[in-house]
Amino acid sequence: MHVGHKNEHDPHPKQFSLISSQISLPKLLSKILLVLVKSNLVVINSSAFF
Repeated sequence: MHVGHKNEHDPHPKQFSLISSQISLPKLLSKILLVLVKSNLVVINSSAFF
């Protein structure tokens, strides 16, 4: 019972790697999205003037 209780608190290495990748991916995606949005805004503004 004590081992099972410990497993509930301590995540498995696979779950921990998935959680860490899920935490790091949104940061990279947000940076990429910010760059895309900025470039898209420039294209929209330039096309609106023409």
